[in-house]
Amino acid sequence: PIHLPHFVLESLRRRTAAAQHIAVHDPGTATAVVDLEGGGKVVCACDAAAVAAGITRGMALNSALALVPGLHVLARDAQVERALLEAVATRATGFTPRVVLEPPDAVLLEVRGSLRLFGGVRRFIAQVRERLQSMGVAPQLALAPTPLASLWFARVGREVALRSTDGLASRLAPLPLVCARWPEKCLESLATMGVRNFGDCLKLPRDGFARRFAPQILRTLDRAVGRV
Repeated sequence: PIHLPHFVLESLRRRTAAAQHIAVHDPGTATAVVDLEGGGKVVCACDAAAVAAGITRGMALNSALALVPGLHVLARDAQVERALLEAVATRATGFTPRVVLEPPDAVLLEVRGSLRLFGGVRRFIAQVRERLQSMGVAPQLALAPTPLASLWFARVGREVALRSTDGLASRLAPLPLVCARWPEKCLESLATMGVRNFGDCLKLPRDGFARRFAPQILRTLDRAVGRV
């Protein structure tokens, strides 16, 4: 997939660049994004300059401004984020006609038939990255034989290029469960059992796992490793 870990900030920067005809990146200005519809002025995204100044996600805006009085503050815009995702998907159709949105921050591509056309896996990934970077986004890419596995790898920044399901479960094993984005209650229950990665999860008795948690949770595991 193409995973956009900084999609909130990148979408707003892209909009500003289009409106004002300025460079997409402005590394000299600390910038933070707040979600005004989230019930309070809390930072939901920030750039490297803001992070270096001590600002983090979840911090109250007033606290962020105390650290950086000249902080550039932007309001989150779901429509702009969706527009960025659709623009990335449109750009991806230059590599394959089989493209699917995975909101809010990823696009899935079926590329088996495209790899040879673009010179193999490494050259293919390099070309995708270059084309997306020209849009002002910094993607995390991963290639795996199942859509879910590729998505989970990309979400944690493991830019793998796997062509077979052989050994896929063992490669997924160390990944934290949070990258699956299962319901918070499910993750909390698993954590109390000492289960924090997919390796731990795959060792649990299947029947008991299905009874204790929603059956679709087990099914996502099976889909990820290629059992179904």
